[in-house]
Amino acid sequence: MIAGLMIYNCGSLQVAIARMYDAAIEYGLLSHNPVWGIKPPKQRGDPADRITYLNATEAQTLIQAPLAKATALKILRDQLLLGMMTLEGVRSMEMHSANVGDIVRTPAGVGLTVASKRQQRIVPLIPDLVDLLDRYLLVRRQAKFSIAASSPLLINLHYRPRQQQQEPIDYRLSRRGIRYIVDYYLTALNLKHGDGRTLSAHSLRHTAGTLAIQNGASLRQVQELLGHADPKTTAIYTHVGDRWVNNPALKLGIKLHPDPDSDSDPDRTDSRSSPQQET
Repeated sequence: MIAGLMIYNCGSLQVAIARMYDAAIEYGLLSHNPVWGIKPPKQRGDPADRITYLNATEAQTLIQAPLAKATALKILRDQLLLGMMTLEGVRSMEMHSANVGDIVRTPAGVGLTVASKRQQRIVPLIPDLVDLLDRYLLVRRQAKFSIAASSPLLINLHYRPRQQQQEPIDYRLSRRGIRYIVDYYLTALNLKHGDGRTLSAHSLRHTAGTLAIQNGASLRQVQELLGHADPKTTAIYTHVGDRWVNNPALKLGIKLHPDPDSDSDPDRTDSRSSPQQET
């Protein structure tokens, strides 16, 4: 475990150093990147060991947990946040930076445009999330929060504007706030720690990928949903949980022992099939 952690940190450190040198090249301080061509250490072990996720029952319990809250706006905001991350696999950073104007409405359905460091994609929303989103925006408008296209999708409910023309950054829910909300519900439901796992906000993204694979979605579909550039990243979810159920060896039909009601007896030799004894 410690060795794997050290390798992981070495790889992350190498990426950080490479980007620092890239910035130096961009500003004309260096002519080349001295770490180009250096490969990071390979991590041994099972990649699936790093995946922490909720099962379907736990995921449903988590998403329904905000229903116990007192105010409608907090219920709807928290359910939307947990539903988008747990069912659609949206990253916390993507939820933080999403605006109301990123909602996409087409005849085919409703989605949310999200952007990561390397790409932008549209996340299709299931009907229940669309209904939740519409109710959230309605209640939010009634609470005198802006729903203009430039306003943040997730708002900090503790912020109260002192002037009519407030800046969106003032009431945008921070990444730290998102992690706090997720951790709050995980802890309240006794799901944060236990069974050899520790869950985080990113575990909800793993939950979306794992449950999708386990329920028959193709690797390509999950890759597009989660926005993975490399299909190898998505393939990790095939190793989680269902490796025991979908073990290819189970489909071979080869038995190690004969059926109890069969006529074959390994301790008995049939004279018709055995060679004649020498006289």
